[in-house]
Amino acid sequence: MEPLKNMYSAEFISDLSQHLSDVCPNFKYDFFESKIFDDQWEDRELKERMRHVTECLRMVLPEEYKEAVRILMTISDRVKSGDIQFPYITFPDFIEQYGQHDWETSIEALEVVTKSSSSEFAIRPFLISDRDKTLARMMEWAEYSDTHVRRLASEGSRPRLTWGMALGEFKKNPSYTIPILEKLKSDPELYVRRSVANHLNDISKDHESVAVELVTSWYGKSKETDWVVKHAMRGYLKKGMFLHCVFLVLQSQKMLML
Repeated sequence: MEPLKNMYSAEFISDLSQHLSDVCPNFKYDFFESKIFDDQWEDRELKERMRHVTECLRMVLPEEYKEAVRILMTISDRVKSGDIQFPYITFPDFIEQYGQHDWETSIEALEVVTKSSSSEFAIRPFLISDRDKTLARMMEWAEYSDTHVRRLASEGSRPRLTWGMALGEFKKNPSYTIPILEKLKSDPELYVRRSVANHLNDISKDHESVAVELVTSWYGKSKETDWVVKHAMRGYLKKGMFLHCVFLVLQSQKMLML
């Protein structure tokens, strides 16, 4: 199997250079590619290559952050095809690295570029630095018409996102993101529901009773929520523990009612 790092191929860099040339006056095509393919290029792994491309973009894009991001959004919109084009995740990485000082511009940009790549990793520092404001925007994204933006609301706020920065505050308190999951649990797109299920699975690792209480209330409401429940609690189902957990939750609720 070809290494994932090879998605940052000479062909991809050439295509990216062409897009930059189309949008940026006086773009230094040869300079950009010479900086990309330096002496360390072959030894870099996937995330190192992504970050290196990000840093090279900073060299050739306008110094003014808003203008640089406008260019990235324009290119992102041009390459949008309905399917995620993962190499372009360097665009949200650019926003993460250089846009922490400008929340409004950066959040708007992450909403746009996630449609062609994914902003699930880049949104996380914004959740840490400005939790309530960013969560409020993600609640709006949960009702967005675009599938990729709705998924970002769930995937970007996962407490334990694979390869992503952990959200310690969300691991301690799952109530921050449960309203987002409630909005998306019956989403018509499997792509979104899979994220909801994985998010709920994250919660179950730190707050088992909370996760079981949620799926107990969701199960049987629709075929979409049933799929989410089974996928989220797959580990419990495999171990034959799920019914026991449900019993404990129901018992707890009954005790609270007494």
